[in-house]
Amino acid sequence: MKICVMDVGHGLCMPICVSADFKKIEVFTEKRWGIFGKISIEYAEHALVDCGSYNGKEKAFYALHRVSSYISRYTPKYFILSHFHSDHYNGIFCVADKGNHWKGWFDEVYFPGIPKIYDNGKDISNEFILYMLSFEFFQIYNNYGIVNIDFLDLIFKINDKCKLNPCFKGDFIKIRGKTFEILHPPRIIKDDEVVESVKKVIKEFKQFMKDYREFEEIVKFVERYSPLYNIVVQKNMKYEKFNGKKHEETYEILEKLKNLKDRISEKENFKKKIEDLDEKFRGITDRLSLVFCCDNELLFMGDLKPYEINKIIKELNSKNRKFFYVLITPHHGTRWGYKLKDIECIYAISSNGEKYKDKFEKNIPKFKKISENYLSTLEEGDIIISIKSTPKCLCPWGRCFPF
Repeated sequence: MKICVMDVGHGLCMPICVSADFKKIEVFTEKRWGIFGKISIEYAEHALVDCGSYNGKEKAFYALHRVSSYISRYTPKYFILSHFHSDHYNGIFCVADKGNHWKGWFDEVYFPGIPKIYDNGKDISNEFILYMLSFEFFQIYNNYGIVNIDFLDLIFKINDKCKLNPCFKGDFIKIRGKTFEILHPPRIIKDDEVVESVKKVIKEFKQFMKDYREFEEIVKFVERYSPLYNIVVQKNMKYEKFNGKKHEETYEILEKLKNLKDRISEKENFKKKIEDLDEKFRGITDRLSLVFCCDNELLFMGDLKPYEINKIIKELNSKNRKFFYVLITPHHGTRWGYKLKDIECIYAISSNGEKYKDKFEKNIPKFKKISENYLSTLEEGDIIISIKSTPKCLCPWGRCFPF
């Protein structure tokens, strides 16, 4: 298996190649070795975990162009989204713009399932997801000037026949003989802290809609046309698909989006409310992000917060799973859970940029203690690790790498 963590600044673009043809273990980083020749690989299958950057959609898209230097004939059949933040998939906007050039990508799409969240026996998850998608719909227009209803609306522009796979704890993704086990999110969330956070943001967003009526129309629009909300949440396969050729309706929603965007630049108070809501929605979706492992080769921690990090590591330890070849650090290396000290890895890798630099630098000594090598894309550029196979024990590997 070959794992590439591309340099996209603060974000993630992680191509994976699964093949039985590797002859040796190889480790390369762009800034130490420079761009190197292609490696010929046959009978491989390719996946892409996220493709986005806080530094802009072009930054992530250009990273995809560089993948061909590391993986021959890179064509990702599988797309795995860690969570529903546009800065983890905005590079796909550029892919969709290229039309037929990218046909054949993303036959299977995996993303976090929507857990049931109960408040005194009442499921409030559907309401939360609708509001979250509506707010993200506005933020995509605000940040990129693009009308895109949700993540699946974007994916369907590339492959409208792809197989959709919402993932929960206990599910598996199988790629050419490799099994990726989903560790998070659970199907039901009962943690009081999460439930209270969801209730709070629902209440605040309702008040926000009363203050800014344009958002009421945006919510109705998303409820009607969102593939993710209708197919995944409501199980409605016969929902009405948005037709951009309906000029009057398109004009109306564009007018509302434009008015709201203009208000951000004109009114500081409105801008602060948007930023506050954004932080709260992102905080919850971080906690629902996808976490998975592949044997003891890879542990991917998503954007989890410390409570969820500790819970997952504790469960892994209870099954005597304490050694991993590659750890993708939580939230770009900015978050740490005390239970992480109970695992060991050869490589701890952070995909990061200048944003939150002060936060992830505080955690570097901690990650160095649990790993043989700590690497970050900010320092190394693109990071590429190739693994021939999974040994029964990682302990003897420690210093045998050409590093």
